[in-house]
Order: sequence, then C-alpha cells, then structure tokens
Amino acid sequence: MSLIVNRYLFSSLKNEYLFRFLRPEFITNFHTPLSSDAFSKWSSAENDNEAVLATAYLEDTLVPALVATLDQKLPEQLLRTFLASELHQRGINLRYLGMIFELANSE
Repeated sequence: MSLIVNRYLFSSLKNEYLFRFLRPEFITNFHTPLSSDAFSKWSSAENDNEAVLATAYLEDTLVPALVATLDQKLPEQLLRTFLASELHQRGINLRYLGMIFELANSE
C-alpha cells in the first residue's frame, strides 16, 4: 500500500500520487487503514482525508520525535548512527532530511 506523502507539495507535480509514497513501516504502524488509491481519480474524499491526516501525523509527530531522539544522543553515538536506517525504521522517508535539518537547527 502506498500513498501521497507531502501535503505541501501536493498538486505541484503532475501525477505525483504515483511516486510520493509512505513507507511500509509507517503504514503498518499507523492506527488507521489507508487506501492505496488516495489522491487518484479512483479515490474518495474520505480516502484523501485519511492520507492527509497520516501525512500530518508523520510530519507533525514522528519527524519531531526523531529529532528529539537524535538530540539526546552524544556526538560519538551520532557518528555511529546510520541515519537512513533510523529514518526507515520509524517509517520516515529520506526526503524528510531537509525538515529534520531545519528542526534540528531551530532548537
């Protein structure tokens, strides 16, 4: 199952629902079942709204929580942290690195 992820970029690219996906780790752990048809011509408003809510949860809760976790680590521990694995285990795509960088530098 895969869905559009970035609500801020929605409709800026043609057919972006075909390539802006949520990670399987996120979908598995999200509290609401999500439709793989979100934002496609076969989707309903309810499916689209659930995808927006899932994206909001990812961006407003999971990403800041990851930044807080990384902030708690000592510099030596951060050097040994494989960031891609950390993100993917939490269901966060690498395209969120910019947001992570901004949040980390704003604290």
